[in-house]
Amino acid sequence: MASPSNVAVEKNNRMEASVYWAAEKGEIQVFMEKINELHLDQLLTPDNNTILHVHARASTTDKIFVREILNMCPPLLLQTNAKGETPLHVAARYGHVRIVKALIKHAKSSDRQQIRDLESAMGRDSEATKQMLRMRNKEKDTALHEAVRFRRLEVVRILIKEDPHYSYSANEEGETPLYIAVEGRYRVLVDDILDKCSSPASTGPNGRTVLHAAIMARDKGMTRKLLEKTENLTRKADDCGYIPLHYAALLPVHVDIVKLLLEKDVSSAYVQNGIGMTALHIAANSSHVGCREVMKEIILRCPDSCEVVDHEGQNFLHFAVRSSTYEALQLILNHSSLGNYLLNAKDNAGNTPFLWMAANSHWKESILNAFLSHPHVNKMAFNKEKKNFLDMVTYSYGFKKKFITGERMKNKYGIRPHLRTAIGEDDEESHRYLPRFLKVMEKSKEIILVVATLIATVTFTAGFTLPGGYQSSKGPLQGAAILRGNAAFQAFVITDTVALGLSISAVLINLIMRTSDDKWKIIGCHVMSWYLTVLALVFMLIAFITGTYAVLAPSLLLAIATCVVGLLFLCLSFFWTRIVRSLDRFFIYV
Repeated sequence: MASPSNVAVEKNNRMEASVYWAAEKGEIQVFMEKINELHLDQLLTPDNNTILHVHARASTTDKIFVREILNMCPPLLLQTNAKGETPLHVAARYGHVRIVKALIKHAKSSDRQQIRDLESAMGRDSEATKQMLRMRNKEKDTALHEAVRFRRLEVVRILIKEDPHYSYSANEEGETPLYIAVEGRYRVLVDDILDKCSSPASTGPNGRTVLHAAIMARDKGMTRKLLEKTENLTRKADDCGYIPLHYAALLPVHVDIVKLLLEKDVSSAYVQNGIGMTALHIAANSSHVGCREVMKEIILRCPDSCEVVDHEGQNFLHFAVRSSTYEALQLILNHSSLGNYLLNAKDNAGNTPFLWMAANSHWKESILNAFLSHPHVNKMAFNKEKKNFLDMVTYSYGFKKKFITGERMKNKYGIRPHLRTAIGEDDEESHRYLPRFLKVMEKSKEIILVVATLIATVTFTAGFTLPGGYQSSKGPLQGAAILRGNAAFQAFVITDTVALGLSISAVLINLIMRTSDDKWKIIGCHVMSWYLTVLALVFMLIAFITGTYAVLAPSLLLAIATCVVGLLFLCLSFFWTRIVRSLDRFFIYV
């Protein structure tokens, strides 16, 4: 057999239309009539496709055409196009079983001398058939890669049967035929490759294996098959350090998959990823529905895996608190030996799970109550910064570079009575920021009171000096507003009234604040009066805009210009309101 041609891509390569259509339709007579005129291996398209490539791409094919063409020009069997694809690559991609069989049959029927010539030219020591089956295109795909990718089951079976002992390695993307089949959930193809290939390669992209792919596909059947037919994949980590069990804990897979992995290799429960997390850590840090069952299964088989810590020294319970997973906390608390050991274990920063909850300033009330009601929780534990739970709550909700919204105040009111009872600290001593906060607040509340009073005065006055004046003529409407039927005037009256009500409310709250001894109630009243005053300013501006428009309506351009300017300042007021929501505007700590 002659050596395959390596014709370079030429810009002027072209195939005559009559030859192209004859190749597509399989009209062998056209080529037999011109056998003395045509060099078949030089009939190329711009992409260096030969007549066999063209025929293999067609929707209908003829094995007689393939056989006769190869008899006339044997080098076409292994001649590649610009992408490095042989006719077998193309036939496998499109699932042309008859062409695949014809190509293999021709390779087998070549005489020994032609095989020796081919092997000498290619520098290979394999038979022509195996050489063709193992040839790779520029993306390192074999014909089997192509057949598996496009689900050509019959072609896959033919190719495997011809070369069952070859381990098809990864292509340029890191994919092996088996990995492509598993990732694509082609269960029949997976079964065929595992049953008929003696040693199929099991690697995939990014350091993953076919077992990783089966877990990510959440396929229990493929996972079981791979565990039966492959070895040493349960502890193979990808480039991120994740083994298959880690993905089973991370993704919402069925717990039966976790059981299969642990039955195969129970020690995988102790394997840590790149940042030291085990499968139990990952499950505790997840929020999918099945994470509870996954955690239960791991704890049942490997209870002491709860003691493994990550690179930051955090155990399973730290992760449960981090993700606010109450189920994970209950799993530990229900096992006294585990719970009592983990409850007060400290990470590298000295934070117990109880302290770590405070450091992150978010938690579920159920988790907090579980900690506070547990008799073995050290509620007075200090971390390496010499802070206990109450100190950390004060800082996290504190007044330095933090926004205190109504929700955060609600959380503070909700948590504080429990802490006073459970921890028993003196409020003045435990909150070092409180005295300074109250001192700065004393300065700002006077300003708020003055502004609120001024707004109330202005809006009250505007309510009795209505735009447009009053009816002066005698009659039933004497003294009524002239513009009472105008929509802009009506909006003025409403917004002016709202501004008056808000400012009066702010003044009243400010007065109530002066009569209270509860420091936290004082803080809440102060914040509330500030918000009411800001809203009163906004409504007063809207009242001005609508009132001005009502009296300037006859001069439409002037009225519109006034509204635009007023609305511009309204937008600016919202912008500044968002900025001053931070209490740093009022309470600055040195």
